[in-house]
Amino acid sequence: MAATLQLYLNVLGVAESASVDDIKRAYRERAKQFHPDLNKEQNAHEKFVLINEAYEFLMEYKAGKHHTIKIQTADEQLKEARARASAHARMRYKAFTQTAYYKSTASLADMLDVFISLASLVVFMLITVFAYKQNGMGGLIGALIIDILGIAVIYMITLNRNDITVTRYLHSFLYFIRWRYFHLAFLVLINIWIFIKIGFNTFTSTEALAVVYVLLPLLLFYLLRYAGKQKPQLISFGLLPAFISLLLIINFTFSGPQKHETYYYHLAQDDTGKESTLIYLEGDVYHEFTGVRLFLNFSEVISHNVIHYQTATGLLGIRVVKSYSFSREPIISD
Repeated sequence: MAATLQLYLNVLGVAESASVDDIKRAYRERAKQFHPDLNKEQNAHEKFVLINEAYEFLMEYKAGKHHTIKIQTADEQLKEARARASAHARMRYKAFTQTAYYKSTASLADMLDVFISLASLVVFMLITVFAYKQNGMGGLIGALIIDILGIAVIYMITLNRNDITVTRYLHSFLYFIRWRYFHLAFLVLINIWIFIKIGFNTFTSTEALAVVYVLLPLLLFYLLRYAGKQKPQLISFGLLPAFISLLLIINFTFSGPQKHETYYYHLAQDDTGKESTLIYLEGDVYHEFTGVRLFLNFSEVISHNVIHYQTATGLLGIRVVKSYSFSREPIISD
C-alpha cells in the first residue's frame, strides 16, 4: 500500500499532504502534457493511463476509502480506471476536455478564481456607473481607465495562467454554478432574505420561526446523516427552509382585505439603557410578535412616535403586515 501510494504521488508530483485541489490541478497539468493527441512520444499513451490511475487512486485515498476497501474491489476499480483512461487517450484532447470526467476535476481554487473574477467585474461596472452619475464624462473616463487596469490584472492572475484557458475558465464557471454547495449557499441567502422581509412581517412568534428555520433543519440533517442519505446539507438547510419560505410567500402574496392600524410606541432599551429598533406598542399590543415590532432603520424609528400598519389575512389564515409607515404626533393625555 505504501509503495503504491508513493508511486502514484510521484506520478502526479504531489506530496501525501497535498489537498484535493492540489491533486486535481496536478492531474490537469499532466493530462494536458501527456495526452496522446498533444504528446507524440511513443509511450505517451501509457503515461496518460498511469496519470489517470494515479489521480483516481489518490482521490479515493483522500476520501479515506482505501483504508477499508477490499483488494478485489480495488483491482476492479483499477481496471475500470485504465479502461476509462485508454478510451480518453484515443479521443482528441479538446473532446476529452468536454467529457463529464474531465469537468469533474475542476478544483475549488479554480472555481473561487472564477467567482472572485466575476465579482470584481461587477464591482468595476458599478464603479463606472457611479462615477458617470457623480462626475459625468470625466468620471466615466477615469473609471474606464481603472476598469482596463483591473481587467488586465484579472487576466494575468486567472486567464493567463498556464493551467487555465478561456475554455477551462468557462468550464469552471459552469461547474461552480452546478456545485451543490453553491446551490446550498444560494438557498440559504434567499431563505435569510425571505425570513427577514416576510417572516418578520408575519404574525407568528420568533420562537416558531426559529423552530422551522433552525431546529427542524438541524433535526432533519442528523436524521439523514444517520440514515446515510446523500446531500443531507442541501436537503436540510436548503430545501426544507425553502419550502417554509414558499409557504410564507404564498400566505403573504395572496392576502386581504387590508386593514389600517395605528399605534403610539416607545423604543425598547437594553440593560445599559441604550435604545434599540425594537418598539413597544401602546397597550402592549402584539407583544408576542417580535418580528412586526423590529426594524433596521434606527434613525427612522427614533425620530417618530407613531406607526401605521396595513395588515391583512393571508391565504393560509395567518395575518401579515403588508406595509407600514411612521409619523410623529403629539401625545394626547387623558
